[in-house]
Amino acid sequence: MSEFKQTMSEVTLLTRTLESIKSAFASLPPLPPSPPYPPISPLLTTAALNDLQFNIQHLYPTLARFRTRLTELDPVTNLPRYGENMTAKVTGLLSDHDALVALSSDVLTAPVFEYVAQYESKVKAEGERMERGEEEEREGEEERRAKEEEEEELRAVKEKAAAARRAVVERDEAIGERAARRCEDARREVIIIPLSHMCSFTRVFGPCVHV
Repeated sequence: MSEFKQTMSEVTLLTRTLESIKSAFASLPPLPPSPPYPPISPLLTTAALNDLQFNIQHLYPTLARFRTRLTELDPVTNLPRYGENMTAKVTGLLSDHDALVALSSDVLTAPVFEYVAQYESKVKAEGERMERGEEEEREGEEERRAKEEEEEELRAVKEKAAAARRAVVERDEAIGERAARRCEDARREVIIIPLSHMCSFTRVFGPCVHV
């Protein structure tokens, strides 16, 4: 692409961008002191406005060269450097660039930059506030889970201790029951002379005589 076509394309694009910014800014309400904040065009950022301003200024040397060439003469023919058609095109380009510069002076103003800077500052502060709130909520949730885990561990320890106490009681009761059964069995095993044996003793030796 020739320098002329490239410059013409850039002038056209920058003009359309400025017109979009002008329209977007005109539709914005006054910036509220607190959220919610109105949606804003992605063109209305400090970075985008600075880039746009830089690109417009970057065209000045190129347009100055075209402006100079309009008055230059060919050293061989001593005729104007540009022919009639090219002269008309360059003249139109210079006119469009002048309109672009005027539009940029009307759009890229201090109030626009101030509005955008305040908007970005407020949105950033709100984002940080929300982030802190989310962080606090996460920390609170972590503390709640930690407390629940601690309480669960304490319940488990108490249940384990209670189970151990029940086991000791059951063991002692079982030992007592076994001891009682052994005592009962021992009493039943005491040697008692059967009645039939007593009768045999009487026939042989006679009845017992108590003195």
